[in-house]
Amino acid sequence: MVTVPDYAASEAQREALRGQIDESFRKASAHQRRLKSTQHRYNLARTTLSSMTGLTAGVPAASGVLPSGNWRLVCAVAAVTAFVAAIVGVV
Repeated sequence: MVTVPDYAASEAQREALRGQIDESFRKASAHQRRLKSTQHRYNLARTTLSSMTGLTAGVPAASGVLPSGNWRLVCAVAAVTAFVAAIVGVV
């Protein structure tokens, strides 16, 4: 005669498992919300820095007036803001 193992869990075991699943789901959902919030902040920072790069180089070029009288300084500031925007985009 073949015996079939009893896989039926008790009600208490099912409730315990359900509680573990629910707790894991709550933790994962909270982590997902934190990640989305962090991603939003990085996207905003990257967009702002990219805009600042364009303005730093574009306004003096369009107006023909250099704030410092030196293109090297303007280009250096634009390069630094572009670099920071790129780093923020990678994080």
